[in-house]
Amino acid sequence: MKPTTGARRPSAAHKDRIQLYKTPPSHLKLVHDRVSRKLVVSATPSQEQQPQQHTNASHILAESSSAVRSFFNTAHVSPNRLIYITAGLIFKPSSPLPFGGHKSRPGYLDYTGTTVESLLEYILSASFKRYWSYRGREAIDFVTENLNDAMKLHIEQDRDLLNELMLVGIKRVGHYVGAKGVLIPAGLEHVDQVDSQTRTGVTFTPRRRGVPPILGKQI
Repeated sequence: MKPTTGARRPSAAHKDRIQLYKTPPSHLKLVHDRVSRKLVVSATPSQEQQPQQHTNASHILAESSSAVRSFFNTAHVSPNRLIYITAGLIFKPSSPLPFGGHKSRPGYLDYTGTTVESLLEYILSASFKRYWSYRGREAIDFVTENLNDAMKLHIEQDRDLLNELMLVGIKRVGHYVGAKGVLIPAGLEHVDQVDSQTRTGVTFTPRRRGVPPILGKQI
């Protein structure tokens, strides 16, 4: 007879196991690849098992942050908008650690900063620290993928979806003070990547279902 109770197996996305690397881990960092117009993870072989000095880790994070800013600066909107959109994509319980986890206490709740700069720093440092602590590079790849997805969604011009993701991101990082209705913060408005006069055909706003309750009619 099968047991009727028992502990549920943890989701693969939430496993927190030390991984024994077959070779010393490379010094990874994010790079803005201007040819592919994407962010990529660049690996620099090293004999060291991990950045042993604070300056090494700080240098990697600073270069990765600059790469993200450089990448997002190619858009016609504020880079801060795209960072919040990225947070809307990754700050959810179903995401891999260190951002996901139990619904009542997902990992992203560890973020307590109050600025966009601190938000980007947290996203990058949290993912890199998992790699440096022998938890694999899944978090780094996950963050890189979603940073690229934020830009891809912007280029696809779905303003409603972008506004939704940005406001979800702002709310989940604690940078939004609730009020009646929802307004897009000044400086974070959507701007078309392609000038409207150069487009052909008819554009329209599709009806969206399942919009989170934080969204109002003022978007």
